[in-house]
Amino acid sequence: MPSLLTYLVLLVETRSQSVIVSDASIRLGILLDLMPAAGGERLADLGHQILSAARSLGKKYQNDEGHAERVRELAVLIFETLKSEHHLTEAHRLYSQVAALLHDVGNFIGARSHHKHSYYIISQSELFGLRRRELEIIGHIARYHRRALPQRSHTAFMALDREERMIVSKLGAILRVANALDKEHRQKLKDLNVAEEGDHLVLWAENLADLTMERLALASRCDFFTQVFAAMFTWAQETTTRKRRGFTRTWA
Repeated sequence: MPSLLTYLVLLVETRSQSVIVSDASIRLGILLDLMPAAGGERLADLGHQILSAARSLGKKYQNDEGHAERVRELAVLIFETLKSEHHLTEAHRLYSQVAALLHDVGNFIGARSHHKHSYYIISQSELFGLRRRELEIIGHIARYHRRALPQRSHTAFMALDREERMIVSKLGAILRVANALDKEHRQKLKDLNVAEEGDHLVLWAENLADLTMERLALASRCDFFTQVFAAMFTWAQETTTRKRRGFTRTWA
């Protein structure tokens, strides 16, 4: 009865003809939050909605949508290539995507130290489907997409538990590289391929324009990745010369 009266008042005050009532309840949401073991399944079910909410939050802070989407795609590509190395879950894959979509939202506050502003915005926002602790982790991933690496003097990072710091380090290192690969925000790397060859992670693409800025950015920002994964990057740009077994590679 109290609910029906509430709906009636709402209809009268808004002069609406109908109201759509969700079958979800606050009680159900609280119960789900108390079930940490179901976290992976929860995020798997809500993945598309969470990414949609992240994109909406990015628009609110006037994000460069093209750059954010390309960094997300590159982060997923590297994540998938390194599955045997990082041993992370599909939930962590989603963290990586959300961090990639929102890593530059701090520019809304100011370009200088915008990585720190991004951390603050993400960690203090309400994002559908994600809990406060998850937003804290995602905020840290975005925070380390540039400039200083995690240090003991970073009190917020040190407040995370050991497993959470490991997740931030692995996904932050991947995001740092993905962001460098779209340094000019021009999405020049349309068909990038990534493969493991020994202790090298080889990047190659076919018939691309000048990649000088991307090479320089990668060289300066792969430090975190090398530290975390003990792997180096090597460029290989495909030429148009065909041989019987495919393209030849020119190594840089």
